[in-house]
Amino acid sequence: AYSADSASADLVRVDQDVVLLASDLNPEDMVRVKLAVSHSVAQSIKLESFESAIEGMFERVGHFPVELANAGHLHVSDRDLLKLSGEIFTYKAYINLQADLLETPDWFWDNANVEPAYDKVTRYLDIRSRVTVLNERLTVLQEMNQLFRDASTTEYGHRLEWIIIILIVLEVFLQVLDLIATLTSKKVAG
Repeated sequence: AYSADSASADLVRVDQDVVLLASDLNPEDMVRVKLAVSHSVAQSIKLESFESAIEGMFERVGHFPVELANAGHLHVSDRDLLKLSGEIFTYKAYINLQADLLETPDWFWDNANVEPAYDKVTRYLDIRSRVTVLNERLTVLQEMNQLFRDASTTEYGHRLEWIIIILIVLEVFLQVLDLIATLTSKKVAG
């Protein structure tokens, strides 16, 4: 703890990952400052869980681009690609729409005097820049997934084209056999 010299002095100092609170705060303000700092730390921990999950997705699909480049196709099912799409969109929606990682919490409307403590710890923990990096990584995953789905669709289209070609050849072959059978039966009858 340290002593703040004036009412406008910092409520919090962060030094080498240690959070120091002003020691001359009244007990009620001390609780509010602790809540502000706790909220920043909680957001950072929540963000860290998302970072770990996204890193896990990268580890699972990171070899796909190399496989696509080397083999020209992927050994992954359409269902797995759709599940990956759902996972990416779920994280993207949760991080940007539900997790309140991008906004100052509403609690600070009623506790504006401790918002600078929250802002200082949030800046120290790089929450906003980490959210930006996380969104960029999700965008990369989304683009990769779209590439994989396009490749899968193209491969499926090629298979269908070959099936159609084989069916046409089979139909022509059957028509030729039918024609030969008809000519043979006319020769035998005539």
